[in-house]
Amino acid sequence: MDVKHDRGLITAFIERWRPETHTFHLPFGEATITLEDVHHILGLRTTGRPFILHGFTTTARQRKDMIRDLLGLTLEQGDVRKNCLRIGWLISNFGN
Repeated sequence: MDVKHDRGLITAFIERWRPETHTFHLPFGEATITLEDVHHILGLRTTGRPFILHGFTTTARQRKDMIRDLLGLTLEQGDVRKNCLRIGWLISNFGN
């Protein structure tokens, strides 16, 4: 799946984001993105147990092994950028 970005729309949202309240200030009021929005926009599953690693330090190799063990998939070189999984990888493997 090829994800297309609307740069103008992204810029408009960036300009309206208020980090102190974690909301967008829009002409009709405040709005935020919910986990349900993530599910509908990206088609990713948002149910089940969360996976959180607070205060846990790993190497790149350990993270790749963890993804393989937990998700059953092996990451390729282009699947990770700046220690983060690419959204396209998540969508292509778990999206609808």
